[in-house]
Amino acid sequence: MIAQRLSTIRNADRIYVMEYGRFLESGTDEQLLEQNEVYASLWCVQSGLM
Repeated sequence: MIAQRLSTIRNADRIYVMEYGRFLESGTDEQLLEQNEVYASLWCVQSGLM
């Protein structure tokens, strides 16, 4: 599944974060939020926390 809204994929077994055709990160929602990198940044923006 490809999604722009992160809430759509939050419960997926594995999430892949891509930018310009390159894979940057992968993991579960929880793992990616703990890494505090691209996915976490996107989550903050979409949640209105930034």
